[in-house]
Amino acid sequence: MNDVRYWKVPTGLFIRGSAADVTLEDKRSWFVRTHAAANQAADERFYRLGYWVATHPTLTLLLNLVFVALCSIGFVNFTIVTDGSDYALLLLESAVEGGNVLTKASVDMLWDLNSRVMLVETESGNTYTDLCTTDADGVTCKQPFRGITRFWGNDFDIYEAAATSDADVLAAINMDTYPDGQAVSLEAVFGNSLTYDATGSSVVSAGVFMQSYELELTANDDEEFWEVRQWESLFHELVEGIMEEQEDGGGDDDVGAIFNLRYFTGRSIDDALAASVSGETFLFGITYTTMIVFITVILGKCGEGPVRRRSWLGVAGVGFIISAGVAAYGLNSAFGVPFTTLSQVLPFILVGIGVDDMIVIVSSFDHTDPALPVERRIADALKRCGVSITYTSMTNVAAFMLGSTTSLPAVTAFAACLAIDANRQKAGKMDWLCCLKAGARYTALQEDGVERMHGRPPEAREDQPRKSSQDAKAMQITPFGRFMREKYTPFILSTKGKALVLVGSACIFAAGVYGVTQATEGFDVIDLAPDTHHAQYYTDLAREYELEIDTQFIPLSVYTLEVDYPDVAVQAQIQGTDSLMVDQRFVVGPITSWLSGLLSWTANHTEYSTNVGTSGGYPVYEDRDTFYTALAEFTQDGDNSRFLSDFVYKTDGTIEISRTTMYLIDLTSTENGINALKDSREVVGESTLDPQPLAFSAYFVFSEQFLVIYDELMMNFVMALVAVAVFSVFILGRWKIIALVCFTLVIIDVELLGFVYHWRLDVNSLTVIELIMAVGLVVDYMVHIVHYFLHQDPDRDKDVRIADGLGEIGPSVVVGAATTFLGITPMAFAANHVFRVFFKMFLIIIGFGVRRRASPIQYPPRSGLEASAAI
Repeated sequence: MNDVRYWKVPTGLFIRGSAADVTLEDKRSWFVRTHAAANQAADERFYRLGYWVATHPTLTLLLNLVFVALCSIGFVNFTIVTDGSDYALLLLESAVEGGNVLTKASVDMLWDLNSRVMLVETESGNTYTDLCTTDADGVTCKQPFRGITRFWGNDFDIYEAAATSDADVLAAINMDTYPDGQAVSLEAVFGNSLTYDATGSSVVSAGVFMQSYELELTANDDEEFWEVRQWESLFHELVEGIMEEQEDGGGDDDVGAIFNLRYFTGRSIDDALAASVSGETFLFGITYTTMIVFITVILGKCGEGPVRRRSWLGVAGVGFIISAGVAAYGLNSAFGVPFTTLSQVLPFILVGIGVDDMIVIVSSFDHTDPALPVERRIADALKRCGVSITYTSMTNVAAFMLGSTTSLPAVTAFAACLAIDANRQKAGKMDWLCCLKAGARYTALQEDGVERMHGRPPEAREDQPRKSSQDAKAMQITPFGRFMREKYTPFILSTKGKALVLVGSACIFAAGVYGVTQATEGFDVIDLAPDTHHAQYYTDLAREYELEIDTQFIPLSVYTLEVDYPDVAVQAQIQGTDSLMVDQRFVVGPITSWLSGLLSWTANHTEYSTNVGTSGGYPVYEDRDTFYTALAEFTQDGDNSRFLSDFVYKTDGTIEISRTTMYLIDLTSTENGINALKDSREVVGESTLDPQPLAFSAYFVFSEQFLVIYDELMMNFVMALVAVAVFSVFILGRWKIIALVCFTLVIIDVELLGFVYHWRLDVNSLTVIELIMAVGLVVDYMVHIVHYFLHQDPDRDKDVRIADGLGEIGPSVVVGAATTFLGITPMAFAANHVFRVFFKMFLIIIGFGVRRRASPIQYPPRSGLEASAAI
């Protein structure tokens, strides 16, 4: 029988077979040959890179500094994203519990506040009347949809003459229409605080009301934009001053004696985001200070004397991470990517990932033969870990584009510092006082025959006498590594350990599957505001009274496109669509319809009344020839000019597009928003008009996102998984292990998505970002161990190779997870909801990633003529 064993071949691989049948060209498959060649080329490249960096550390650091400086030029294009609306709101609640704001004293106070708002003036001299949304005349401020002053035509003189008592105030509130003819919507102004008389027909009191101010904000007019923003800022100052007076106390006629006051403007969310950007800056300092201390202790070998201690190496490593972040922000700015709350999360993530790579590099360096020159040790270290670091960086890029900017430059810079520090140790110089030698240590090194020497960038310098790599590994393994190799791994691989792992994993997976079935979509924009921001206080009160502008009475417009408007069938169909729309669960009036207004107006004018008939159960204007004449007179008659903004005319004077407006309500959940979107599309889809009408609300932008969010999430998961599989083909080289890695990723993805529910979070853009990013981050924990397993001598038992692999790289993976946890911990204490969500998500990413790696997978045994990238 032929002797069957592993044979070392020129490619650096181990081939299993008998001496008689090992013929490389004939026996190895194309895949094995390709993988072997790719790994050999990659190892050689990293070996040469490490050697060059170690022999040119100063130049390497200089090149990295130049790279960061070039990227930083992008900061000239640095912008913080802003996007706002055109309004200012006052929400006034009775200061007395159960009190009534529909009294003359309360409304008098509101008019006083209104007059103070009218006096707010920008540096350019613009007041509200200069910046307000105007009617068709371009001068008169448009009547606000939500405002108690509208009951008196927004005219204080009319109010003063008509309202002399509480009864007069109630009489005005109980009118069916405003003075301008628009139907009244009491709930839009008073929310759910209304109290009716015994008949249920007349309002007798209300606990709160809203006063709104509509501002003209043109996106393409920067000057106007900043004027409006300045006015809103001054509005903030005015109301905050009034609220401070409330807190200080005042007389019976003081605002605080009558109202609890809250406010909100179009810039409130922008200001909240800006407060988040500036308010959490101190967390960056805490994170990096903690990381410097931790990494200095971990890498510093603090108990091993002044020479072997390498505290400055840890400080330098964190410095490179900071420089990587600066370069990343600079590149983003150069390409026009604005700075947002999500951008703030990068430093916390980057420090965890960067420190992981640092620890892996140092661990690989420590496992090299200390008798070798520094250049050889650095080269061997990068040769051993460079492929896995590059692989994990590539998966991060594929999953989230997170490490795409500065990963490898930071790695090479750290390797240069490691070379400098190793040379310091070889020279016997102390850590903190690098210019001074430690005589005893230096003498001991000389006696051991360890001295610094340069060598050619060898393909391996096998002729140089040195200790074996196995002896070096045994010498350099850490106590924690010995624990993982000799205690932890044997227990996990025992029958009891396997049973424990399987049962625990099954329970967690089951919890994940259950969470997936229960997960809900949702995103609350107010979560972007700090907890103590005025936007939070306003929102809390508005939601209590169902007066929140983002969920109640949101304008919904039905656009009728280019149709034959004088046609009676078209007019009937337009009204039928409006009627069906307002009958939907989440849609209410009043309907602002130019067509209904026109028909009502013509019916009351003798000249046109004979032309009003019916079609399909709806009133219509039957005379085609006078349709546009009547329409022109209608829009020029008094308050009817408000309808002019509901048309777009063609050059021949006929209507090209028209609009009818109604309101969405009760959009208090993502499900309601999605249903409102679907209902509106269903209604316009049933129209017989050609082209069919279009229903649109600004809220539908968010609903549209949640309609496709699960599909997008699954698609991104699959794409990231495919990317991992493709990279794994070249790095891992064994189909069964590639399948095992991908299968493990799928399990972890299911668990992560399920635990979104268990964390009481919703599936939204924030959590989806982190779920996609988790693919790359989990691979970090997984691939290092798999890669090191494949680098063990395949002639030994599989369990021994697992133990040796964990003993060598396991401590680095665990410490890397610990550093990532330290990096994100400050986010748990942030006032910013985005930071807290990222902390929760990263906590389970780290936990599941390490748990899966802490339970060694049973790598498939070799059979037949197989090869692994063992060195």
